[in-house]
Amino acid sequence: MTSQINLSPRPLLKRLHSYSATAVATTAAGLGTSHSAMIVTNVDQPIINGSLGIQFNLTTGSFGAATAESGGAVQPDGSFRIADGNFYDGFVEIAGPWNKDAGFANPTIAGGTAASVYASLLAADSPVGGALLFGAKNDFPSYGDYAFLAADFDNARGFVGLSFNVGGNLHYGWAEVTGLAAPGGAVLHSFGYNDVAGDAATTIPETSSLLLIAAGAAGVGLRRKRQLARA
Repeated sequence: MTSQINLSPRPLLKRLHSYSATAVATTAAGLGTSHSAMIVTNVDQPIINGSLGIQFNLTTGSFGAATAESGGAVQPDGSFRIADGNFYDGFVEIAGPWNKDAGFANPTIAGGTAASVYASLLAADSPVGGALLFGAKNDFPSYGDYAFLAADFDNARGFVGLSFNVGGNLHYGWAEVTGLAAPGGAVLHSFGYNDVAGDAATTIPETSSLLLIAAGAAGVGLRRKRQLARA
């Protein structure tokens, strides 16, 4: 099941109203162009061991099995690919388009002359934006600009901070992932981004997103009752 929600910096009542509207309409309904907005897609897809993994697009909310044709050199803007460790040298790999500014927050470097980049786990409610350092490897165009999940993802659930280019503009987002230390698989829980170029994305737990939608529906029901009572 896929759901998308829209988080905008508005007063609480207006925000609750927008969440319920999102649940039954589009994620962008009612947004002004001057407002930053988080677009979140809930997925909960396991990465099949030995497969090419899952390709997902933050800007469209689409996702599905990755194929040989979805390599980094031809990945569309806003898309990333995540594959389990049995396919990529024992490490869970996440990759964006090749040579298009895809980056991963708080990278660590290890491995000597053939150093690899590892994406660090971010906690819920962490801002993902220009205040963070982003890094990636881009030595294999077929992989794309990529990093491995750091050891703090082993049997843990957290967020990978992402930077990516859409139409020449830099955006920030994240993927919520559980890494499995053995046999090296992973689960992609959700992904999201800020649709305003350059604005930071805020990580939010999936459960909180769903609760906000429910609260929004309740808030709209109460508002309608008050309007009817005044009529």
